Amino acid sequence: MNYPNIMESITTFKKSIYTKSKTADVRKRMTHRERVDFVKEAGEIGLFLYEYYLDKADSPVHNLLDDNRVAKALGWTARKTAYNRLALEKAGWIRFTKQVHKGTTNLLFILGKDKVSEYDYIQ
Repeated sequence: MNYPNIMESITTFKKSIYTKSKTADVRKRMTHRERVDFVKEAGEIGLFLYEYYLDKADSPVHNLLDDNRVAKALGWTARKTAYNRLALEKAGWIRFTKQVHKGTTNLLFILGKDKVSEYDYIQ
């Protein structure tokens, strides 16, 4: 039998998650029911921050890991931004990682509960 190469499958899967826009298959808007469920898990401020991340994830000039920059854009303190970002990560709605390969640093912004769980599964 001819079995597919598992590493090739993982690479293909990763490419489907990490496109140029970094937010493949992420809808820009959530339904009302999704928003209600989201607020129960991460709070209203978490929803506001998550929508900011969705809006800015496509832009190559925005480093979403820079809490000071995000805080300044939202009119918050860096501490409030960091606290809510960590709450979103803990709830499984976002995952920000840095990967260094041959001296090149890649920032991965994974947004959406389904995409985060897929990413965590293959890691």
